[in-house]
Amino acid sequence: MGIVIVLPVVLPEAHGAEVEGSARAQREVAATRAREGRSGRRPADHRVLVQSANVFVEPPQVAFDSRILLVRHRRSIPFADAADVARGTVLVPTQKEDAEVLRYGLIAGTVSVAEVVAWADRVIAAEAAPGGTLLDVAMAGRMLPADVAGLLKGLPGDADRIRVMRRVLWGMLQALRQDPDRGEDIAGTLYRLATGGDLPSAAFGSDPFGLDDAFELARKGHYGTRTDAIEGLRTYLEQHAEPPPE
Repeated sequence: MGIVIVLPVVLPEAHGAEVEGSARAQREVAATRAREGRSGRRPADHRVLVQSANVFVEPPQVAFDSRILLVRHRRSIPFADAADVARGTVLVPTQKEDAEVLRYGLIAGTVSVAEVVAWADRVIAAEAAPGGTLLDVAMAGRMLPADVAGLLKGLPGDADRIRVMRRVLWGMLQALRQDPDRGEDIAGTLYRLATGGDLPSAAFGSDPFGLDDAFELARKGHYGTRTDAIEGLRTYLEQHAEPPPE
């Protein structure tokens, strides 16, 4: 989990919520304090930026308002005290299940980083005190899918492993229906998940260990056709996939 550090800065309305470099951050903090000292109050447009896992460190004597704002994409999402932000938010079971489905979807290439960020925004908007890692996810729009998957894995909470994987297979099924040419990649992902222990044979059978072989055999002209391989994959996914709850 990244360390969440809160900086009081004044952000222009026309820009996003990033502040680059400790020197610049120090200057903005100093300027903010100077303005506050002259006016005797906090500026009306004062915002608090949450920057994760960076070099910015604010002296401990700084007092924060009882509520702070996460500034992203020219908008503000309210959440609770700064002290609560540093503590992890334990997701309720349905949220942790969603997080795991998204994580595996990133691995499988059936979910985009933008979809994950949008989900994190929705969770944050509903939480009284979202934790640091969840905020990291919400600000991960420019990160690689593998890195975002790592953040999702670090979110605390419990989820039904079998139900998670059935929903992951549902995402694969939808991707296959939209683009059958992705079949071989999906079959390869199933093989890797099975060998990694994520698709226990008691619940998902042994087919994931061989579905990718059908594509290779067809490609080499040894047995069957690519259409046969796609149909076999589709049949397997339809048997074991489960749609998300409505």
